[in-house]
Amino acid sequence: MTHPGASIQTGQPKAHKSRQPSRPARLAAIEKQLRELIEEYENWLESLPESLSESQSADLLAETIDQLTEAADSIAEISLPKGFGRD
Repeated sequence: MTHPGASIQTGQPKAHKSRQPSRPARLAAIEKQLRELIEEYENWLESLPESLSESQSADLLAETIDQLTEAADSIAEISLPKGFGRD
């Protein structure tokens, strides 16, 4: 006799897909990762030697920080639709 959750073809139990986090949770995780990345770039910029503080690298780091901040802020402002009464 096969297990009630077994595949008819193989007789083996079906592999359960692990549930993916909700879309709001995934979006919050992306924002969190961006904020962490911003902090890393800020630390990098702050640790540049004085001789590089006015360099193209410093300018690019500052621009990167600004762009990542805009992206994180935009994600934070997203107003997601409610889904099937579960949100």
